[in-house]
Amino acid sequence: MIWQDALYALRAMRHNPAFAATAVLTLALASGGNTVMFTVIRAVLLKPLQYRDPDRLIRISEAPRHPDSRR
Repeated sequence: MIWQDALYALRAMRHNPAFAATAVLTLALASGGNTVMFTVIRAVLLKPLQYRDPDRLIRISEAPRHPDSRR
């Protein structure tokens, strides 16, 4: 059954090569775009930080002083 479907698909592509090329190009671009998006998301969001204890990192910032406070 699968072989019959594959042969039918090959015959259809032979009769309309422009449609076949467009379909293959569309699938290739979609697959490449999906791979790029997953790679970027993995590198930016999912990959752990390259520090020994990343859960112990803190951020130090200076808060603006209140105008009424002295020093």
